[in-house]
This record gives sequence, structure tokens and C-alpha cells, in this order.
Amino acid sequence: MKGNLRIIYEDKYIIVLHKPAGVATQTKNVAESDLCSYVKNYLNGGYVGLINRLDRQVEGLVLMAKSSSMAAILNRELTERKMEKSYRARVYIDNANSNVITDSYVRLSDYIEVDKTKNMSRICDKTVVGGKKGELEYKMTDIETEDEYYIADVDIRLLTGRHHQIRLQLSNIGMPILGDLKYGSDKSVKYSKVHGMTDIQLCAYKLKFIHPSNGVELTFAI
Repeated sequence: MKGNLRIIYEDKYIIVLHKPAGVATQTKNVAESDLCSYVKNYLNGGYVGLINRLDRQVEGLVLMAKSSSMAAILNRELTERKMEKSYRARVYIDNANSNVITDSYVRLSDYIEVDKTKNMSRICDKTVVGGKKGELEYKMTDIETEDEYYIADVDIRLLTGRHHQIRLQLSNIGMPILGDLKYGSDKSVKYSKVHGMTDIQLCAYKLKFIHPSNGVELTFAI
């Protein structure tokens, strides 16, 4: 397993890990190592229940349960939006899209459908079969101004967990994440390549949830 993978917290019920960018959370490719396989080996073949999934090129905190009963409780907490997932991203904003700049949280709400053949998601009408509602809130924490564009740090509260949701929704309003070659604009991709950004500048930096066994609220951050 490559990168700075480390265990942040562990007890007899759950385990929280820091996944580096470039490592798959879970993959069907038996020739490739992934986070779930690593944890299963670490637990000597014990149960591994993945609660939150991160894209391969995204870094951050991943929560797993050590039993199906604990996984069921945590998944219910996730479905009921009692689990808080916070991200930070570095984005490219063209001057023409400067209206998206805000120092207070703004909610984005879109219907999202997945094209499995291309492994991509897109914004769709709510009447589209298979489309699911995706919601997040974002605000700027720092902005660097250039003549023709802005580079901004963004704090994100993820309210739902759709496929490529953050990357898609931010790109859709004109603030693609740097290092994202799939959802980036021509200008953001060019900027990323010039500055040697090989990973998506997105990190799941904070996770807050209720412990499934004792009911204590836990918060982890990197």
C-alpha cells in the first residue's frame, strides 16, 4: 500500500483511516491493492464494512465497521444525514464566474445521474430515471486573485454521497477542482498541468459521527 496511509483511530467496533490520493478505496481488480483489502488483511480476514467511499485520486478520512451490525447502524446514520463529512478543495474560477465567490455557506442542490460506461456523472432533470438528488454546501476560505482568474480554497459540507458529486457540482457552477482532468475546464486543466498537479486537490479532512456502540459523538480531522 503506497503513500501515507495510517490508522487514525481503532477500537473493537470501528476503524478510521487516512487514505492517501492514488489508492482505491475498493476495486474489483484482484491484481490491485485497495484500502478494503489492506484492512481485511490487517484484521486477519475479519469483517470489513465500508461506510464512506472516496475517489481514487482523493485523499482523506475513511470509516469502516468491524461487524455487519455496526455497519448497519453507521449506514443508517449516514442515510439520515446525522454523519457530518467535511472536505476542502482548491479550485479554479474564471473571472466570468466570479459570482460564485462567497464567504458564507451556499447550498447546491442538483439531480445527478451516472454514466457507468464512462465512469462519469452529470447533472440531469429530476424526471430522469435513475437520477438522484445531490446536495452540498460550500464557502470560500481563501482567494488568490490573478488578472484573468482566481484560485480559491473552498470548505465543503457534503450532505449526500453521490458518484463524483463534489467534483461535478463545483465544476457545474464554474469552479472546477484543480488536478481534476475529468470534470475540469480547459483552463483549469491547463493550470493544473503547468503546476504539476497530478492528484485532485480535494481532501475529506473531517468526519463527525455517533459511535455505533456507545452513542458518543466522535470527531476526527486531518
